[in-house]
Amino acid sequence: MSSVYINTKTLSRMGKERSISTDALGKISRSLYCRIEDIVEDIPDEEDIKGWK
Repeated sequence: MSSVYINTKTLSRMGKERSISTDALGKISRSLYCRIEDIVEDIPDEEDIKGWK
């Protein structure tokens, strides 16, 4: 596994299950030698689900 710098603000946002940039996701996935889809799960909000009906 390679070493990558991830801003502490980004780590804090991840710990609180808040959004982070695609750049940060790219750095993480490259350091883990995987694709972004392997580390991301899209969970829709209640408001999003209501809009689908």
